[in-house]
Amino acid sequence: MDEIIKLLYDYSVNVRLVDKAFIEKFIGIIVSKRGLKDYVTKITFNEKFTNDSNGFEVAAYNPFVKNINISLETSKILVKNRSIYDFLFEGIEVNLYHNLIITQYLLHEIEHADQYRRAEDIDNNDVETILLRSCMQYERQLMNPEYINRQDVTIGNIFELVSKHLFLYNKFYRYNPMKLLAQARSYETIIAILREIRFNITKLYDFANTSYLEELLKGYRKKDDFLESPTKFYLYGVSQGDVWRGFDFYCHNNEKLKENVFRKYNLFKRLSLGLPISYIEYLNLYKTLYDSDKFSMTRK
Repeated sequence: MDEIIKLLYDYSVNVRLVDKAFIEKFIGIIVSKRGLKDYVTKITFNEKFTNDSNGFEVAAYNPFVKNINISLETSKILVKNRSIYDFLFEGIEVNLYHNLIITQYLLHEIEHADQYRRAEDIDNNDVETILLRSCMQYERQLMNPEYINRQDVTIGNIFELVSKHLFLYNKFYRYNPMKLLAQARSYETIIAILREIRFNITKLYDFANTSYLEELLKGYRKKDDFLESPTKFYLYGVSQGDVWRGFDFYCHNNEKLKENVFRKYNLFKRLSLGLPISYIEYLNLYKTLYDSDKFSMTRK
């Protein structure tokens, strides 16, 4: 972690925004530490602004070619847009905040690379890995040479598979466990980095924790008198309800299911996995968000 802290500090204290040299060094450090050299083999850059229906695309991981592509222009625009929070910080915190905005996006894509590594571990069948495999079903099928090389598989079949994947991906993007997990893990890494120097950047450290909580709550939606689990909504939406019903906490009785989940996982684990939380828990967490400095503008 010291290498990363030094890298971020050097750029921030010299009022330098994340650039190609930073990105290459940063990704190299993380990839090496996590043993992901077989999953991130290339870093490419483009100078164009890139976005899609789901928002800005600062970086994107391609599991087929094991590449992370970064749009430097998009990163600059994103930092400019997020500068509305600059007034919350003092001194070096402002520049560090700007650099962490881009760093979080890089970490998110590295998390996706790590997810593919995890999914390939045949001995790992915990809830998180099962969820990841379900989210990757189309990519994994297209990456499987046994499927691609089958004589009965035509270009039309592959096109249909890709089209179906893109449709479901965009429709359920907000509830996708793979995306939610990558967000959670990337913010956890940011917080771990800042924790080392938190006494010198107290406002930025608090802001990062608030942003982490904000990300964890995304995807939960009120339905009648209860909160619907984003993971359950996603799995049934993409016709993988059998995955949900296959978990050891599953019960056809919703109250019993919640009891099983609450007993098995603590609140933050449930949030990161998109599993059920109580409405009271949601309200308490939302109050924490509303009372934070980050949300102070909404109270004016």
